[in-house]
Amino acid sequence: ALGDLIVKIDTAIGPQGSQVDIAVRAWNFTDMVSMQGTIDFNTSIATFDTISVYALSGMDYTSFGLTQINNGQLMFSWSDPSMLGVTLADSSALFVMRFTLVGSAGSYTMLDFINAPTPLEFSDNTYNPVNVQFESGKAIVSGDASIVLNEPSLYSYCVGDMIQVNYVANGIFI
Repeated sequence: ALGDLIVKIDTAIGPQGSQVDIAVRAWNFTDMVSMQGTIDFNTSIATFDTISVYALSGMDYTSFGLTQINNGQLMFSWSDPSMLGVTLADSSALFVMRFTLVGSAGSYTMLDFINAPTPLEFSDNTYNPVNVQFESGKAIVSGDASIVLNEPSLYSYCVGDMIQVNYVANGIFI
């Protein structure tokens, strides 16, 4: 509904073997005192490396549970040390995850918010859970791009000559 807290995971793309940073962002993050949940992903496509940015006061490595990371589940939990509530500008990052892309070219994994093992809950300074709209992201393994010209093959051209090239594009486009 209008005014609900929105929490969204970014989408990132890179070649196999590369590292990508993927932010978890919020809109309508107003007077929040706590948040927790689990993010699920496919480890055959992307492996978790680290949290590259801790964007909230009091957030550090202890805010993240890694016991299920080999099963593709990252748990998070944060509470405002002041307990007064934190307000952020729309699109602010809450934290940034770093993954290594290990899947084959063209593959991707969804990055989904799930309710287990750590249930999803965001609370404001009234200590009541708020309504949240969760939006998934993706980690995409890009493929090699190449252009092969089969025609015109045996012609000579001068600078400024116009030619027509027929082509077909295959792959993932975002």
